[in-house]
Amino acid sequence: MKKIGWALLVLGIITSGIALMADRVGWGQKGVLGAAQLLGIDLGVVLSLIGIGVMSIDFEWDFRTGLRKLPEQLLQISPKYWILSVFLVLYVLFFLFPVFFAKLKIQYFVKYIPYEWVSFIGNDIRWTIERIEEWLTLKQSPFSGFFYPPLTVFIFAPFMILGYPGYFKLITIITLFGYIIATLLIPIFVTPKKNTTLLLLFFVTGLFSYGLQFEMDRGQFNLIAFTACFLAIYLFHYHPKLRYFSYLLFTLAVQLKMYPIIFILMFVKDWRKWAENIKRLIGLLLLNISLVFVLGVQVGLDFLRNLTTAQLSFQSSRREDLSITGFVLNLTEDGFGVIPSSAVSKLAAHAGTIEILFLAIFALCLISILYYSYRKNNKGFNIYLLVICAIGALMIPSASVDYKLPLLIGPVAITLANLPSLRSHTKQAVLIFLLLVISFAYWSTLYPFTVKPYLISRNFPALFVLLLSVTFLFFLLKGETEINKTAT
Repeated sequence: MKKIGWALLVLGIITSGIALMADRVGWGQKGVLGAAQLLGIDLGVVLSLIGIGVMSIDFEWDFRTGLRKLPEQLLQISPKYWILSVFLVLYVLFFLFPVFFAKLKIQYFVKYIPYEWVSFIGNDIRWTIERIEEWLTLKQSPFSGFFYPPLTVFIFAPFMILGYPGYFKLITIITLFGYIIATLLIPIFVTPKKNTTLLLLFFVTGLFSYGLQFEMDRGQFNLIAFTACFLAIYLFHYHPKLRYFSYLLFTLAVQLKMYPIIFILMFVKDWRKWAENIKRLIGLLLLNISLVFVLGVQVGLDFLRNLTTAQLSFQSSRREDLSITGFVLNLTEDGFGVIPSSAVSKLAAHAGTIEILFLAIFALCLISILYYSYRKNNKGFNIYLLVICAIGALMIPSASVDYKLPLLIGPVAITLANLPSLRSHTKQAVLIFLLLVISFAYWSTLYPFTVKPYLISRNFPALFVLLLSVTFLFFLLKGETEINKTAT
């Protein structure tokens, strides 16, 4: 280290000297210190100071030995640093460059949130309340193009008392509280080692994420529904005496947004107790189906017909759509600008098959985790299944918008904060690779399509990569987590 220090000191002195004397030998303007000369002098001074500092370090390092041990040292780096490094890279690519380096003109958050035809904030909740008002005052059925379950009418009818923008402010506050519960409190409660550093990173970055801002901008209530669902799952697994209350919370979530029904798979503690599991799951299904007809049989049938029609035929060309159908539509229309037009026309002829293929891959990932959990009788809270269900809730509905992205924060944070330690170097290397892939896929969803390359502007590719990598992670770790180790 002393030799390196002396070398840097001498190099710094030489650099400063050359820069200082440059104008005298005809390399600059005679008698004038130019910008390049000043830069050279500054560089020389910095090198000299570094050299002096290095000389004071009492450290012996053999280059060959250090190079040989480097791979092993990289494997020992904590997962949180790999995850953080990917976040920083994407922060530079998708925030610093688009906001500060793209143009010199001030352009903070211009078209950051997609506006399309929306001209006022809180559009979605206002539209919902207006449909409820029409139903109550004009006796018009609210279920013409209305895809929320009938019980939503009862839940949001009292909001009319507040009026706009009062009910928008209220739902924004409730959304924020729901965010704290779903992305911070529950993850902390279910993380044995209290890896709060990583959990806080996900919580804080999620606060400024495009998905959460989009959710609050529209006055949507996806996060409220998911919080009720997530809290229900937590109570079911960790507070069994409150299991009936958890069933009510889960039912509330489904009656706000139908897609939380996929999380019914989380209401299993012991996969070998078939009778008990079937009884519970069928009971929850029948309860939620019966509530669809809470406003009458005809209204319930209208809702189911509208929902089925939309799921089978709706496709969105909007890039803030993250569904399978929306991605396939984009893929078969322009190939995202990277697929030749001749190939795009062939893909368009098989659009339905491509959608089915994506659904089949999702089903394969889901069933493989369920089957392995059953065979190994993995009891308790399955965090990998939670992530897969969350991904399904985002990409399976045909009408699925980016404001649902905050649903990922809590499940992904819990998964990465509860990784078990591995001894095999091969598995450690594969784990690091999967962490980098998962981190890239997840962190990329924090930013809007307006700052991302067209090819990855839709968030479906990120969700699909996340689906595959989390499934591989499950089998790499054989379903083990720190949560399971503590439970057993």
